[in-house]
Amino acid sequence: MRWTWGLLLFFVGQTVAYTIPALRFEYPTMRGFRASIPDTPGLQMFAFHARLNKPFDQFEEGDYTEDVTAPDGDGRWTFDTNKPALPNGTIIYYWVYVQFANEGYWLTDKKHTVTRTKATVAPKSTTTTTTVKPTTTTPPPCPPTLTTFNGGQPTCAGKLLFEDTFEQGSSFAPKWQHEVRIPLDTD
Repeated sequence: MRWTWGLLLFFVGQTVAYTIPALRFEYPTMRGFRASIPDTPGLQMFAFHARLNKPFDQFEEGDYTEDVTAPDGDGRWTFDTNKPALPNGTIIYYWVYVQFANEGYWLTDKKHTVTRTKATVAPKSTTTTTTVKPTTTTPPPCPPTLTTFNGGQPTCAGKLLFEDTFEQGSSFAPKWQHEVRIPLDTD
């Protein structure tokens, strides 16, 4: 009798499966959308695949795709995009794959119709602040070095000593000469 109850509990435990909760769609800005499910202990991955106004034929990649491997700070597994402009009436066709307790679960052939209310659109505000930056007349520090240039003039540590673009108008142009060589050994 004990074996019977043990086997019965074992098989009942094996038939309990995870059910993917309904997705929550949000529209935080005028562009894009957010799709999410709540976090559950044992949830390992949330893969979201979506397409706008065109249903999937099979398990296709989708135009908006992401494999989410950790919940966000709000305790939700969230796909977020700001790419598409979504007017009311746009249909988001989607499918979801969830890995829970090392098992895979699918939610397929789903669609969601975009219905924005004024409360879901973030208000636009512009604030302009002008700050006047004070000018300083203190010269930058000049740590002394042993290096000198142009006949013994001192320089500062870290300061550029020499730069030339080798162009005709350069102040150092008369100091440079072209050296042209012809190779004698052509092997």
